[in-house]
Amino acid sequence: MKKYLKLILPLFVLAIFSCEDNTPEIYDGDSISYFTDPSSTFTIQQGSTFSLEILISEASATDRTFTVAIDEVLTDAPASSYTLGTDLLIPANSYTGNLEIAGNVLDVITGTKLVLELTSVEGSNVASFDNMATITLEQFCPFVRDNFLGVMKADEEDYAIYDVNVSAGTEDNELIISNVWDTDPNSTTSLFLVEDGYSVGFPNYLDNYLYESATYGPAYVDSGVGTWSSCATEIDIYFEVVVAAGTFGVTHITFYKED
Repeated sequence: MKKYLKLILPLFVLAIFSCEDNTPEIYDGDSISYFTDPSSTFTIQQGSTFSLEILISEASATDRTFTVAIDEVLTDAPASSYTLGTDLLIPANSYTGNLEIAGNVLDVITGTKLVLELTSVEGSNVASFDNMATITLEQFCPFVRDNFLGVMKADEEDYAIYDVNVSAGTEDNELIISNVWDTDPNSTTSLFLVEDGYSVGFPNYLDNYLYESATYGPAYVDSGVGTWSSCATEIDIYFEVVVAAGTFGVTHITFYKED
């Protein structure tokens, strides 16, 4: 028992003196600059901006400028999806400066990256760490059903472009589209804009009557799938028109608002 006490006691004393000698280190070298957040996500809506902060270790009595460069190898975001600000300034008596980045929501591809390098800071050295910033772009437009209502264009593959009218259904995300398939302006087709995955849902085909065919009798919309975008106010669907005798194959239509 005494052997263990002799071994532990010196270590305990050493730990006490080690803690007392542990004073914080204060950086007093040349001025350095770097990005405060080298990895971030920019979720872009209409009018969104993102502020990328640069930190400098010493303040100055005068304004200073800095420069950044796009890493063309690591950046895969379309150039049209973002706009870099030109006011690259660290204000007098400040330790930070900001690069403002605007997002161009309709051109954003979710998951793409904008990679920037801090290349120079007036009166300071760019640090060897955190001198690169990777910004992941995410496109987001809130669902506003009213934006889809009214006249839309229907671009039907291998057929034509024609007008349809869109009205609100009973459910909050339900749309009722007239004149789908360009057969009867009074026909109605229901679909649901599902925010989870931006997918399009359809009711059971017997509840989705399309029109009365003089040759085949009642026609219905069946096997519908699709996607939609609030940012572009666009709906892209595939479906089959079903009658008692069979189907007419797959129809592909893109609905959009005319500028």
